Amino acid sequence: MSIAIATPPEETTSIVTRNRIVGFVNDELSAAALRKGLEGANLSIRRGTIRNAIRMLETDTDLFALVVDISGRR
Repeated sequence: MSIAIATPPEETTSIVTRNRIVGFVNDELSAAALRKGLEGANLSIRRGTIRNAIRMLETDTDLFALVVDISGRR
């Protein structure tokens, strides 16, 4: 599993969403690893690729971190 993480500058993150993390993964094993590694975090896991993550960021930028499974990408 290869993962890329992008975190916005702190000043652009609102107090309400400061702890929100969104993860895009392609398989259940990756999703389980994120759930375990980020246990207790405000984590939302979605199925998808980096393209799905980019589309989401076009309309939703209020988050603390974005985790994207980039395995299989060249």
